[in-house]
Amino acid sequence: MNLKLRTFISLIYVAVLGATALMLAPKFTTLAQAQQASADAVDPTGFIQEETSDVSAEVPVGVSPDEPVESAEWVDPFRRGRRVYSRYCMGCHGVQGDGKGEAAAMLYPPPRDFVEGAFKFSSRRTPGLPTDDDLFQVVSEGLAGTSMTGFVRLPDADRRAVVAYIKTFSERWPSAEAEAYDPPIPATDDPWAGDPEAGIRAGERIYHAEALCMTCHPSYHDEAAIGRMAIDMGYEPLPLRADWRLSVAKKNANGTLTIPPDFMRDRIKTGGDIKNLYRVIGAGITTTAMPTWVDSIEPEKLWGLAHYINYLSVRRTARLDPDSYRTRPPVDRLHPAPLEAEDETGG
Repeated sequence: MNLKLRTFISLIYVAVLGATALMLAPKFTTLAQAQQASADAVDPTGFIQEETSDVSAEVPVGVSPDEPVESAEWVDPFRRGRRVYSRYCMGCHGVQGDGKGEAAAMLYPPPRDFVEGAFKFSSRRTPGLPTDDDLFQVVSEGLAGTSMTGFVRLPDADRRAVVAYIKTFSERWPSAEAEAYDPPIPATDDPWAGDPEAGIRAGERIYHAEALCMTCHPSYHDEAAIGRMAIDMGYEPLPLRADWRLSVAKKNANGTLTIPPDFMRDRIKTGGDIKNLYRVIGAGITTTAMPTWVDSIEPEKLWGLAHYINYLSVRRTARLDPDSYRTRPPVDRLHPAPLEAEDETGG
């Protein structure tokens, strides 16, 4: 058989196989449907046997989960997300996504348990699940002051794919129809954008006299100054706690001891820009004592709080003066264990 004939027969064979594969392939309307079908079909723990090279070649950059599927070439973003996870996430978050990776015992705060499906930062009211954009932001920018670094240098498609893969670990994720009933908090314009100094002053009063943020976070004024703010706003002045310059340690839902940030001492995990602060304050922080505020105070006041906290955070010094801060209570950084129930008698 000469070379031309063998080549011709080979081409026909490849064409028949390709046509058969397309005929047998499941039909999807959107990439999101393809993601779900792939997630159902693949063992989520089998990825440790997969190669991790050429992660970026799996799916075209810029593909949206809502775009129509035009080709069978990229109907399996789940595999792409699995590969990204195995390379960059598994060491901390674990093979099963339960936060028990090889490095987890040495990290504080501990890595997120994706199986539990309780995510701290979301644009939905706590304890709502985050949107894909919320997860994408954390994957891209990381969380300041923690071991969660940002992966902004990865292609967008890699980050979108790993977000989709993370969601396969937990049964908490609702269907697309159910998500419509749990929308993000309302987006409003910043009323203080043209006069940020006025926003800072308004937020300062709300922080100390109305929202009483210093119940958990530090106070940045003494009792007399806060009393004057309260009276000016029509509230009864309240006494300050004895350790008003310190944050109050709180238990998370999983029993881990957490210290609310001192905005002039600690880095804000999701960043200190005003728009992001509005989102975090408004929605609250799931698994912590930080409640949802968007339904309790007006948007104008939320924006004021965001301006004030941003004002405090940008004045955080690069190095702390040891004489300016009292020592915080110790935190078990390596193996945080649930706290014992507090004795009601104070013992």
